[in-house]
Amino acid sequence: MKQKTILIVDDEPALLAHLRRLLGGDYSVGVASSAREGLDRAKTARPDLILLDLKMPQMGGIEFLRELKRMADHVPTIVMSAYADVASVVQAMKLGAVDFISKPFNDEKLKEDIEISFSSSKRPGEKLFKESIVGNSTQIQQVWSLIEKFAPSDIGILLIGESGTGKELFARAIHEMSKRSHGPLVPVDCATIPESLVESELFGYEKGAFTGASIRRPGWFETAHKGTLFLDEVGNLSSTVQAKLLRSLQESTISPVGSRSHRSVDARVISATNIDLQHAVSEGGFRADLYYRLSAVPITIPPLREREGDIPLLAQHFVNLYSQRYGKEVSGISSGAMEILCSYLWPGNVRELENVIKSAVLLTGEQVMEQDLLLYFNKGIRQTGKAGAEVNQFEFSFMCGVNLGPGGRVDLKKIREQAAEEAERRIIGDLLTNSSQNKSDIAKQLGVDRKTLRAKIRKLGISLDRKEH
Repeated sequence: MKQKTILIVDDEPALLAHLRRLLGGDYSVGVASSAREGLDRAKTARPDLILLDLKMPQMGGIEFLRELKRMADHVPTIVMSAYADVASVVQAMKLGAVDFISKPFNDEKLKEDIEISFSSSKRPGEKLFKESIVGNSTQIQQVWSLIEKFAPSDIGILLIGESGTGKELFARAIHEMSKRSHGPLVPVDCATIPESLVESELFGYEKGAFTGASIRRPGWFETAHKGTLFLDEVGNLSSTVQAKLLRSLQESTISPVGSRSHRSVDARVISATNIDLQHAVSEGGFRADLYYRLSAVPITIPPLREREGDIPLLAQHFVNLYSQRYGKEVSGISSGAMEILCSYLWPGNVRELENVIKSAVLLTGEQVMEQDLLLYFNKGIRQTGKAGAEVNQFEFSFMCGVNLGPGGRVDLKKIREQAAEEAERRIIGDLLTNSSQNKSDIAKQLGVDRKTLRAKIRKLGISLDRKEH
């Protein structure tokens, strides 16, 4: 088999010599000491892979990539850069770079990354993961476009979206489409870990570090070694943990509780939030340096109410899923029931729609009908002269806080913000007034953390006329 060729473009003679020795036994290696020379060699030699330094005199790596892009055939390029230069790395990947390697780098990891870049069989096809996340809307296609571009690298990705939009599903897709797919994906919900335990959960602890620490226990960071650590609701971390997390990201090391030493850890971090972290930074609640480290590539997951056309696809997907799971033969959804689903604003997003369809499949016979949705919406029905029943339009519009037009249809684009706020006000207010649960349980039921629930109560002006638990 013909030996693969690598072209190394860097202005440091010592590094060129080192990489030539390191890689020369496995590949045919060519070198260029300037970007201009590298372009000339790329045009004539047509390498299988280019290793490119981003910071060079006269012509830098970004301009090199722009020129390379004009060539007839695409040449896969791995950029080499100091990790702090995240903006340049992101720009390089937008111009077609397939990966980046932080300087200084570990020789074995470099060889592993190069091997993976040459082995398409080690990267699962994107089609598999697209099929696991249902949706054909323009908004979802834009999300996939960013994921396809940045998933293969180790660059930090921040997933931004309301609770229930499927941030963890997208995080799993990013992991499986990355060069770390052979390693573990470790999801951590930062909102559910007691503040006193966050540090030991993330970084681990040594034997004897505190009362009850009878053995050494690795933390989630160490568990994610050679894989991906997914930090969900990262905005809930305390300032102390934020500082320690930043240090770990900068130095690729961890210091377990009770330890005086540091351990090297190789884990990519993907994070997610349902709050405005930029606002939290401006208010002093979140470290700016950590925010910029985590959000090299911010990807916003749209709420379901903005994903035009995806509700019918998702609803049918969940009908098929739960019909099979519960051993029922439910063929689909009636037009009336689908009209109700498409008119609702779904403050709980995809998670809420899934719960509605799950309940409806259990209730229904051969097809999900309007009345099968009423148990969830908790509204009365109005009998008609036809077989079955239809939703009481007055009650449904009252619940959503909007006026339904003829046939129960609404213009979601015009009223979604007002209606979503009204729906949240009524749902949260009803739970706070009539439920015996404490706020933590109510927050969990709504799919948000307690901090977010408090913020919504203040924003929506909900009266707290109930006993505190």
